Parts: sequence; structure tokens; C-alpha cells
Amino acid sequence: MAVFLGDPEMIKQLIEKLTASLDVADEVWDYKRVAKELGYKESTVQTMVSKGRIPYRKVENSKTMFLKSDIIAWVRSGKAGFTHQIPDAR
Repeated sequence: MAVFLGDPEMIKQLIEKLTASLDVADEVWDYKRVAKELGYKESTVQTMVSKGRIPYRKVENSKTMFLKSDIIAWVRSGKAGFTHQIPDAR
């Protein structure tokens, strides 16, 4: 079953899912993990990075990484602008 993330309750559930395992030490995610957690294709996340639409960081050798806390803050801020469907977390 898919859920529509235009609904504030669905966004709240996504935030709860993302923060359920948040530790003191922040997790570092790659494209694949961000895509999985948000329900995007990896190519969509790459496009979002190139357009500056998602928080990311560049590290050694220009490798792109994402901090889980940055993604959570981005979703909470409403800047994620979800208008697509993602798989149900069950």
C-alpha cells in the first residue's frame, strides 16, 4: 500500500520513522539510502543535489554524502515538498 505525503499526518509518520533510530552520533547516508528512506529513485536524488534542492555535503574527492539529521530537518521544515507516493513503512 502506498501513502500520499501531501497530508501532514503522513509527513509526521515519515519523521517518526526517520527519527526512530536517531543516535547521538549522526548517521552518514549515501544516495542509495536517501532514495530508500524517502521513496525516490537514486537518479532523482542526484538531480535534487545538482539543483540544490536537498541538503548534502561534499567530502574527500568531492564525494557526496548526506547526514540523517540534515534530511530529518529538511523534511520537518517543509522544504521537501512531497507530492509523490512512497511505500508504506509497514
